[in-house]
Parts: sequence; C-alpha cells; structure tokens
Amino acid sequence: MTIPRNAGSAQSTDAIESSGFVRQQAARLCTAGSIVMCGTTLMTLAARQIWLADILANLRIQQLLALIACVLLAAFFRSRLLVVLCGICIAIHGVAFVAGRPSLPSQPLRNSIGTLVGQKSVSGIKLTTANVLTTNKQYSDVECELISLDADVVAVIEISSGLRDHLAGDFSKIYPHSIVDFQDNGNFGIGLYSKLPWESAELITFNDSTLLSAIATLRHSKTTWRIIATHTLPPMGRRHFEHRNLHLQQLAQMVASLRASDSASPVVVMGDLNITPWSPIFQRFVNDAGLLRTGTGSGATPTWYRFPIFPFGLVLDHILATKDVLCQSHRISSDVGSDHRFVTAELICHENTE
Repeated sequence: MTIPRNAGSAQSTDAIESSGFVRQQAARLCTAGSIVMCGTTLMTLAARQIWLADILANLRIQQLLALIACVLLAAFFRSRLLVVLCGICIAIHGVAFVAGRPSLPSQPLRNSIGTLVGQKSVSGIKLTTANVLTTNKQYSDVECELISLDADVVAVIEISSGLRDHLAGDFSKIYPHSIVDFQDNGNFGIGLYSKLPWESAELITFNDSTLLSAIATLRHSKTTWRIIATHTLPPMGRRHFEHRNLHLQQLAQMVASLRASDSASPVVVMGDLNITPWSPIFQRFVNDAGLLRTGTGSGATPTWYRFPIFPFGLVLDHILATKDVLCQSHRISSDVGSDHRFVTAELICHENTE
C-alpha cells in the first residue's frame, strides 16, 4: 500500500487545528468566567439592599478562590484586561475582609483565668455556642463534646425535645441551671445551660414571637455578665433577608440599652446569626451594638459545612462581646453530626474592685 506523501502533513495540520480549537474554547471560558465573577463582585456592593447581593457578600471566600483561578488563566492566555479586572475585584473583596476582621484583643495570662494580668484582677468566663441541628440524633456525641469543652455557659441552638430529654440526665448535673424552648418541627429551638447560677434568665423575642432567644444575667467573681443566645433566619429571599436584618437591628439596640443602663457589666452575644463577618450588614450590626468578635488571626475558620463539595464553608456561628472584654482563647470544634461546628471562647474582664 502506498501512503500519500502529504498524509503526515495533513495529520499534523489536523492536530494543530484541534489544539487551536481547544485553546480558543478555553480562552472563551476564561473570559466568560471572569465576566461572571466580576459581575458577582460588583453585586456585593448592593448587599445592604438586595438579598441576593448579601448572599454573594457572604460567599467572598469562594469568590476569591474563583477570581484567583481566573487571574491565573487570564495570565496564561495573556489577557491583561481580564487580569486587571479580576485584580480589582480581588481588591474589593480584600477591603471587605479587612472591614470584617476586627476582633476582641487577646492578652495571655501567666497562669489560668482568674489570676493577675499586669497586676490587675480579672474575671473570666468560658462560653460555647453549639448549633446541633434539629434532626441530628447523635445525642451522646453532642453531650460528650459539650462536656469536653468545659464551658461555664452553653447555648444549644436548634435543640429538639429528644436532645433536651437526653441533656436532662448526667449533663444537667454539670449544668444545673437552664432555660429551654425546644422545637421538633423547625430549626429554632434554643437552650441556655450554665454551671453558674443565674441572677435572672428568660426567653425573649426580637421581631418574631415564634422565634425565641434567651438572655441571662450571672455574676462570676465580682463581674456581672449579660449573655444573649439567639438564632436568626437564613436570608434566603427578600422576606427572610429583611427579617434577619430587623432581628440584628433590634439585638444591637438591646445590647446598647444594656450597656447604657450598666456600663460596668460586659455583654456577650452568641449563636447562629446566619451572616458572615464579610457582609456590610454584619459590620453595621457590630458597630451599632458596640461588639467585637472572638477569634484570632483572620477569623475565617468556617463553622458551617452544609454540602460536602462546598469549599471552605461559611462563618455563621459567632461569640461577640463588648469592647471591655479580652479573648483568652477561641476554638472551633470537630463534626458531631451537625452541619455546624461548635464555637468556644474564654473571655476575661477586669473586675470591679470597688
């Protein structure tokens, strides 16, 4: 059989054309992806007014990862315009991360909570907020984790009747003081448990009588602590978006009112706020309330992992305190059957020695 002289040349030409086609399609996908990511970034600028824009503002980490990938691809395809546009979008998200980063200052103790820091007497308290997931039946795992964390006060978010009954056993011997409103057909049950006796404790509402929060006052050493545990609606859709924002607004007003009536008593807010620190709505809330987050470093360790393939999760569970408090430690727990992870913080406050 005789092979035509130009057969090899034709095959080589086909391969080149095929490679060029693949490269062209990849460049188009890079352009389309970059345009989409620039569009979602610009939408975050309207996060205060539009619920979808707020969702995107809460997804900044995921957008940042996508934008970095776009920059690398754009650089590979030598598209300076896309590199510049994606770089600007990265800067926009970077500004939001910086705005959401401020947290309570930390100050190491020479020994343990309750010793002297710089020759000043301090009072310390350890708190945990635990969104356990209403449908989670791993009651023993939840109980063991909470006991191992050894907090003085524990907020149990999404508590069901089954978990409430389980915690009424050995757990209640460690945490004898409690106030609970369970839900089996929803995700807004709430319980507040304490080793320390309350001065007062009650269930309260903000903007919805069906969604209860808890507030307690307790005195530890010479410091009176005001502790609020709460759970806002997820902002999916305009109505829930506005509902959550009003909840946060009223919560900020309560914190400000408590501080106005007794500036010597620190206030702590903890729970699932269904918002990340990168949202401008969160930043307005903490500014209005006079609160700072607990945490160290970037404070970007996720507390919510709803989907296995969802990269990095979201930071939705928070412990916040007024600015007269120092954060001694901050910890995110491992998985115990919930889509959330528990958050624990040790807080210290200079005692009133008068």
